[in-house]
Amino acid sequence: MSEDEQPDVPESEDATPESDEAESVETEAASAEDGESAEGEDGALLSNDEIDALLEDVAEDDLGDEPIGPCRVIDLADRGGSAFKMAGLDRVSAKFALQLRHSLYAFLRHRVDVSFDGSSCPTLDEYLASCTEPTSFNTMRLDPLPGLGTVVLPADLLFRVVDTLFGGSGAHARAETMAEFTPTEVRVAQSLVETTLTEYVRAWSEVLPITAALQGHESNPNMVVITERSERVVVSQFTIALEGAGSGQFAVVMPLAMLEPVRDALATDIQEDADFNASPDWAKDFRRELMGAEARIIARLGTVDTTVRKLGNLQVGDVLAINEPDHVDLLVEGALFLQGRYGETRGNVAVRIETVADRVLELNPSEPTRLSLPNESPQSN
Repeated sequence: MSEDEQPDVPESEDATPESDEAESVETEAASAEDGESAEGEDGALLSNDEIDALLEDVAEDDLGDEPIGPCRVIDLADRGGSAFKMAGLDRVSAKFALQLRHSLYAFLRHRVDVSFDGSSCPTLDEYLASCTEPTSFNTMRLDPLPGLGTVVLPADLLFRVVDTLFGGSGAHARAETMAEFTPTEVRVAQSLVETTLTEYVRAWSEVLPITAALQGHESNPNMVVITERSERVVVSQFTIALEGAGSGQFAVVMPLAMLEPVRDALATDIQEDADFNASPDWAKDFRRELMGAEARIIARLGTVDTTVRKLGNLQVGDVLAINEPDHVDLLVEGALFLQGRYGETRGNVAVRIETVADRVLELNPSEPTRLSLPNESPQSN
């Protein structure tokens, strides 16, 4: 073989079968990417350009430092005490205060007023921290509601009640040096709580028939156990005002868990009434029914002043002299509504109306008020 005829030699000595195989794999990968882009154009998958465009919209640098919106802390262990609102329970408490007023008057034989101050929902530990020692805690059970509640009577209020009950003025404060309740105060507290629970059961009757039973008495707040200290309780606060003897507050305390079985009923009780009152025809229907109600009018011809001695000596056949009145008062349920002049018409005793009270004109100002007695037609007035 001559020098001019040399065998073909590869341009690169590094060319090997492995490099050829790697080059083939890269070619296949590039083909696969082209295939994905092609599928993206057909709508089956997103192309790389479309993915990049989406990622640009949510890039971290574009969010800025300003918050997106207000943040609200949610405690999953809280039973809802932070947003506590049971309109039905407030209604029960207001009715209870009205009924208790009459019962306490019979119990104390003293003019008394009871008002509902509102409800709150602290933890038991927070509420007991606000109570001083001694305070009368009267543990109770309200079946079928689960758990225990308590009626809380502060020492100052209890002392005023005891003083009033035994003929005192009730205006004197309890001595701060008295660290424990006397046996008399304990007995009066028990009687007062029994009266209170009787009216509380009556007030609950519209929501749930319950029965109440006293379970015990405690004067030290640290010894009160009706639920865990960290659990929320519903505190319904009331004020008792004794005429001429000052006032004091007491409370009915129940764990929030105790009201869970009837929570929906307590929450919707007032709403149902609100929907009823919101009806546009309600006022019209009520006014129509009210106008049809019967009312008795009493004509007061005169009065006689006398002594108790003379009153006690009156016998059948005695005569009471009454001067002929200038006018006759016409009363409805003891309230003065009309005034007129006494006389006769067509042989019947009658009263001609001369003065109409403002409260009558408010009932129906568009129509004149007329009065007819038995045996007399309206036309004869």
